[in-house]
Amino acid sequence: MSDTILTVNSKPITIKGNCVITNYKPNEKRPQQFIFADIKDGKTNISQSSGNNQSLELTSEQYSIFAKIAAASNKDGANELSMYDIIDSGENKDNFGLDNKSYDVKRDSEAGIISVYKKVGNELKTILRIDFETQKEKPTTNQNQTNRTQGKPSKYVSLKFSRYELGQRCYSNKLNIAPNTLIETGAGTFLVDEEGQALKLNKNGDWENCTSLERVSIVASKGIASLADNTGEKNGDLTLDEKDFNIANKMSEKDLKSDLIDRFNYYDGKPVYHVESLDLDDDDCYGNKIKEKNITIRMGSNVFNDMETVNITFNVDSKSVKKQKSYTGGEENAKKIYDQIHGPSLNSNTYKLINSLSDKELVAAIKVYNNKEIQIGTKTESTDGYIYSYDGGYRSATVEVPEYNEYGMFKDLNDEWGIGIREIWPIICRATRGLSEFHRSTPEYKELFKLLEQVDGNSDKNFDDNTIISIDNAFAKVLK
Repeated sequence: MSDTILTVNSKPITIKGNCVITNYKPNEKRPQQFIFADIKDGKTNISQSSGNNQSLELTSEQYSIFAKIAAASNKDGANELSMYDIIDSGENKDNFGLDNKSYDVKRDSEAGIISVYKKVGNELKTILRIDFETQKEKPTTNQNQTNRTQGKPSKYVSLKFSRYELGQRCYSNKLNIAPNTLIETGAGTFLVDEEGQALKLNKNGDWENCTSLERVSIVASKGIASLADNTGEKNGDLTLDEKDFNIANKMSEKDLKSDLIDRFNYYDGKPVYHVESLDLDDDDCYGNKIKEKNITIRMGSNVFNDMETVNITFNVDSKSVKKQKSYTGGEENAKKIYDQIHGPSLNSNTYKLINSLSDKELVAAIKVYNNKEIQIGTKTESTDGYIYSYDGGYRSATVEVPEYNEYGMFKDLNDEWGIGIREIWPIICRATRGLSEFHRSTPEYKELFKLLEQVDGNSDKNFDDNTIISIDNAFAKVLK
């Protein structure tokens, strides 16, 4: 594998290996101010909002972090970026000169990834992500490389699908869906994964097999069928894949709205449907030219008295989707538990609250709590900019930014008076039982399991702060 010279902020740096440098994750929508550098086999491919494809242009904040990562390991030079730097950089924010409350650093040395996040409003925004190609990720044949580069699916899945038309006519079809396709409607979230397996996310946060798009509304079925028919299937079975997106993407917004309304209107020719909003977006992701292609259609019908938003995304990272979409809705319970632990009430009330939750509800709350997404207040911070002052001068601009919980649930529980391993261990066991079969099959779960094996649930001897924080972080990674 060749070394590559990448110019970053007009300064040369040697990249030892293949990697991708971005300020957004593969499954995130590309930000307006984006950067993307794909370094592969001695060649560079750069695209960014500045339009410059010769040199990667980072902000001063991004460049400072980038330089510290490149200098993290003694096994290569300070101006060389390699897997050694990812491995040796760690997740200690002090190593990067970052404020603990405003930033977060996540690293997966096995996957060759390090990501730095900044809190903006109520969200963590990716400001820098470096993803090295590992030995496991290298294609072994020319065919593998072709499939990886072009993102061509291998197995379509056929689901039962009913679409309703004027006069309450119902057409039963099969909908052939490409792998790595996500469909979100009011009836639920459906996914055809990389293996061509059709799944639906149930109310407990588990992905279960499905054979049809169950209980999809009249208007939603209209939107899905109209998009799927873009390649000319008409009244027969329909195929939904990125070809439909590509055709739609070439049409003007006005023509596409009209096209979606007119298709399958075979009764009376009445203008029954209307498209309220329409959004198409495609992003480079995974560093190998696979594009995640998304279309969001909000349609309505006065006749059927229905309004529905249909969101369809092709070429998703199925594994990431499975993890991210599971165990939603834990924000309220996580905040209740946080307030209960930090409030003046008795420990017995803390147990009562936690024990009132089902295992699934507990896991959903831990997902929010341990990923430090509970907003506990706001603080005033200065920015790099300046604003005009009433006295004719300039003063530093300040913004109100949210503050989030500092520790995970188990660390906070252990800090509460009178609570130790004997009280916390049953909660940890419940949370472990509440994890779905999919989560139990992940490498992150294996790390969690190894960690829990080292703890004696009847003794505080090995239950120090470092161990508790490690358990909290392990749960966060499993549920990220």
